[in-house]
Amino acid sequence: MKPAADIDNEGKKWTETRYRGNSMPEFTMKALITGSMVGALLMGSNVYVGLKTGFTPGGSILAAILSFIILRSLKTNFSILENNIAQTVASAAASIGIIVAILPALIMLGHEFSMYQIFLWLLSVCFLGVLFAVPLRRQTIVADQLPFPSGTACATTITAMHADEKDAIKKGRVLGLSGAFAAVVIWLRDAIPQLIPANTFIPGKISGIGFNQLMVGINWSPLFVGVGMLIGPRIGLSLFLGVIAAWGILSPILVVNGIIETASYPALRGWTMWPAIGMMVAAGITTIIIKWRIIVQTFRSMRSASLTSSGGLEFPFSLWLAGVILLSIIVSVLMQSFFQIPVWMTILVIPLAFILTSVAVRTYGETDINPVAPMGWTTQITFGALAPGITLTNVIGGGVTGATSSSAGDIMGDLKTGYLLGATPRRQTYAQFIGVIVGICVALPVFSLLTSVYTVGGAELPAPAGVSWSGLASVLAEGFKALPPHSANGVYAGIALGVLLTLGSNTKMKGFFPSPIGIGIAMILPARFSLAIVLGSIIVVVIKKVAPGWWGNYSMSLASGLIAGEAVFALIIIVLRTTGVF
Repeated sequence: MKPAADIDNEGKKWTETRYRGNSMPEFTMKALITGSMVGALLMGSNVYVGLKTGFTPGGSILAAILSFIILRSLKTNFSILENNIAQTVASAAASIGIIVAILPALIMLGHEFSMYQIFLWLLSVCFLGVLFAVPLRRQTIVADQLPFPSGTACATTITAMHADEKDAIKKGRVLGLSGAFAAVVIWLRDAIPQLIPANTFIPGKISGIGFNQLMVGINWSPLFVGVGMLIGPRIGLSLFLGVIAAWGILSPILVVNGIIETASYPALRGWTMWPAIGMMVAAGITTIIIKWRIIVQTFRSMRSASLTSSGGLEFPFSLWLAGVILLSIIVSVLMQSFFQIPVWMTILVIPLAFILTSVAVRTYGETDINPVAPMGWTTQITFGALAPGITLTNVIGGGVTGATSSSAGDIMGDLKTGYLLGATPRRQTYAQFIGVIVGICVALPVFSLLTSVYTVGGAELPAPAGVSWSGLASVLAEGFKALPPHSANGVYAGIALGVLLTLGSNTKMKGFFPSPIGIGIAMILPARFSLAIVLGSIIVVVIKKVAPGWWGNYSMSLASGLIAGEAVFALIIIVLRTTGVF
């Protein structure tokens, strides 16, 4: 570990050679407004995508591209640092993905709360996550120079766009065209006239059960294809294996042997979800154990994590300390008032959340994977032991860590981008707070709109993240007696497979091991959704082979356009239907 003096020298060198916040516009109104607009679009899209698929695409690079296009369209000069502030606000708004896990889990467990209660709780814990990250910047970014791959890629993208505006315009054109294509497909599928079928099921039967009963086919969704393009062939193959396991092997066995009487998605998902949950939770916890060196380094780094004045560039220590104390008090009051969680438990969960968030930040910095769910599950298990039999306590406790890990990971990626571009850390932190407010203000109405039309956990809104959180909460509260007949064996098998696949994925032969998370999600999603995502991952392989250069430049724009185009127009169609337009 570097001595504090060496870290100070690194910071001083950066200030003298790379810092540009004192020489060009940065924290401007047009940057904040642009970032808020882009963030609102991305967050609305992410809620829809997350409830449909369990995936919430990262937003920093797409936010940077969209912000550049909007700022350029204003026909005014804007700096590279304004572009960075806009993407910081937007990516912060898009990072509130924990909402697609916690709220569905609460609904599935029978807990109901008003949106203003969820707003206040979510706002306070996400703000706390931003502050948790502040003292870690000095060690992870300045001293250890962790790569934060997405943050580095975002800085590269912004730099390239400002060096070559024509390339940025081409990216925007691809984004616009793919979004328009998705909008047309969705309109012709769900609105008037309905010329495109929603699904095409595989003809035939397996063990006397029609594939249409098992929902094995393709859902014609640009969004799912776009998600498949982003996740790539390894996760796509894992989803395919999960479809075979759940809907091609387990489901026929369950029906033929009378364990499940009805060959329907809801009935079968009620069984297949348990081995899936066992696999995903085991994989997440095993990952934490495997990364023990990261945990050790995190504790070492925390000893030297501090805020420095740096001429007013860093977030002020006095404001940080006051903010942490005030938010801790607010979180305690809210959890006691809204969720009847004793203050002593909140006093325990906040330092635990800080420790796990610090581990998540370092893991994200080294691997580009923010283990939000495993960190939340770890807290769920802790609270399940402290308050046995109470599902609400362990879901909300896990939600605190999930929210802080998500917000902290996002700002650290943004701070890495800013470090490479010469931005002011303090201003980026303020931009992050603004983005969090925007994201929550958009996420909750979109969630309410979707859940007013579709059943949470149903075939159209499967909410796989919520299924895993609520399932774990039920097991912690009631034990294996909460499980359907014979599914405990499935849980044991899932746990064993999750551990083995995770261990294999961390060896030199990792390319031969599928993702246990991907397999698990496919055992929860309807097969028609998973296979549409698989189709997108196959398209990636084809395009990379035929036009690797084009794919390298425009893949993000193409995939993001398909996702955003469907998400936006699907919400528009829902509004038109609920208002009686058609």
